[in-house]
Amino acid sequence: MFDLSWSEMFIVAIVGLLVIGPEELPGVIRNCKKIIKKIKSTTKEFTSAITDIDEIDDLKNEANKLNEDMKTIIDLDGNEQPTYDISDMLEEKEKNK
Repeated sequence: MFDLSWSEMFIVAIVGLLVIGPEELPGVIRNCKKIIKKIKSTTKEFTSAITDIDEIDDLKNEANKLNEDMKTIIDLDGNEQPTYDISDMLEEKEKNK
């Protein structure tokens, strides 16, 4: 994860022993593990949320495409004919009142 070689980890361990002390070092290591685990979990949740948003955008695009495709139909003679949106008809009726 951090691209540390064995010699670098050994140096970090020695410095940790000298600075923190042998009594408190296991507790500090446990806390660091918890923090790293929490960071990984949060990163996974964030990635999942971004993926969900992307899937929702794909679904919206597909729905818009289908809506556009439904604006015309092919009649029995093979000719393309416009379809009518009932909301347009209702708006016209309201305007004429």
